[in-house]
Amino acid sequence: MRRSSLAVLTTLLLSAGAVVPAAATTADRTKPPTSTSSAPDSWGGAKLPTFELYGQIKNMPRTAKDEAHLSVTGWGYRYVGGGGNNKLTVTAQGGSLRFHDRAITRWTNLPGGCDRVQVDVGRAAVCDVLAKHEDKAFLEIWPRLGNDTIDTSALPATWRTWALTDAGKDVVRTGAGRDFVNTAADRDLAHGGAGDDWIRMGRNGNRAYGGDGNDKLVGGENDDTLHGGDGNDSVGGLAGNDVLHGNAGADLLAGKVGRDIGYREGADTLRNIDVVR
Repeated sequence: MRRSSLAVLTTLLLSAGAVVPAAATTADRTKPPTSTSSAPDSWGGAKLPTFELYGQIKNMPRTAKDEAHLSVTGWGYRYVGGGGNNKLTVTAQGGSLRFHDRAITRWTNLPGGCDRVQVDVGRAAVCDVLAKHEDKAFLEIWPRLGNDTIDTSALPATWRTWALTDAGKDVVRTGAGRDFVNTAADRDLAHGGAGDDWIRMGRNGNRAYGGDGNDKLVGGENDDTLHGGDGNDSVGGLAGNDVLHGNAGADLLAGKVGRDIGYREGADTLRNIDVVR
């Protein structure tokens, strides 16, 4: 597994005087096991990921191009798309979650407590949220191959989105929780919401916007454009000629390989930036 972006972000935090705690043990974690090695600490603390998935998806249910699999986990819900161009929107409705994918024609699995609902395009289901998930829960989304669009931007802070995409030109928009986005390739776009988000971009030039909150953004192997948004953000380039914006707040911007441009837009700290604007 690749560790380079973790090293960059750890360097960023240490250079700013931040304390980077030791990685949590497996027993300490209360997060989805499919992502235990690639996402921030569950409910507090500032623990960094120990590994990253970088688009690698293993041991997932098999779904055809126009199918999707929805299941309940011990920490929330897991949505696995097929190999097509998923167009998934997830919204909260009182004590329920509504899943609507405009690109599928069949559910391969719906758990108990979920009912199919009629929609004009695609397939949809409404699921009653279990009592243990009402205060805090994870929503795992694995869209797999294709040019996917994932929108959980309307979800409240009690739901944390973990979106891990594969190959394809993907668009991910998350909500008010402390979300995690890991993209793979092909010029992806990620928008964090109001929470303290972690966004890790893949190959081939991407754009990421942290939104509100104290976010952590790291680019991939090509020319990326990263915007921290409001809050005190850590924004790091990797390979390629990256453009880094901290936006509002006291941000940390750091380049690595390539000719990187950093925009000083407040009380920012810049490291290894070739051009300051």
